[in-house]
Amino acid sequence: MKLVTLKNEKLEVTLCDIRASIFRLLFDGHDMLVGPKDIDDFLRKDLYFGKTIGRICGRIKNDKGEIILHGGIDGLSNQTFNCVHEDNKVIFTYLSKGDQSSSDGEALIKITYTLLDKDLLIELEATLKGEATLSLTNHSYFCLGEDDVHKLSLKMDSDRYFIYDESLFPLGSEDVSDKFDFHQLLPVREYGDLDTYFYLNSWPVLLSGSKYQLEISSDFEGTVVYTDNFEDDTKT
Repeated sequence: MKLVTLKNEKLEVTLCDIRASIFRLLFDGHDMLVGPKDIDDFLRKDLYFGKTIGRICGRIKNDKGEIILHGGIDGLSNQTFNCVHEDNKVIFTYLSKGDQSSSDGEALIKITYTLLDKDLLIELEATLKGEATLSLTNHSYFCLGEDDVHKLSLKMDSDRYFIYDESLFPLGSEDVSDKFDFHQLLPVREYGDLDTYFYLNSWPVLLSGSKYQLEISSDFEGTVVYTDNFEDDTKT
């Protein structure tokens, strides 16, 4: 296992080569993440805090008809990446030859974390040999220094969201007209527990606490909002 810390006057991020993951993120010395503080708990295979997720993040039916979450047991969240530290960035690489969600084509995965003043830039790239289906993300949970999710508010420019069956497999989308309308800043739990993909008309997504605000921007078409709905004793 290798841990690397990037630090400037405002931000401090500790990265791990196992799962190309974010172990700790501090702003002004305050913890911005929900997740295990003990490295052994953090590396548990059944937890996704801060990890790189893929080859296909979320739930998908594979060619056997099985519903696979985050690539399954052979997904990126259970792999050790090659790690290179260069000044204010860390570059992780891993050659993926398939997992439970997608066995087609080799993919050289490259995850780059760059510390820029008050910003953390995450670049997710893949070079393919043949054809492959990929959908990568980082699976960090943000608390912004708060001790309760009810103290956080959310704003995003979204008109549609995914609907799911009882197994949380996506079925299609619906308008936010009667539910999940976060065009104005609202408490994250305004509509109860969330584990929902939102299509976005524009970025950023704004998460606001009593003292800090987080702006997330991306070139992806949408984002998942998840309120950590399962009890776990490792998150203190």
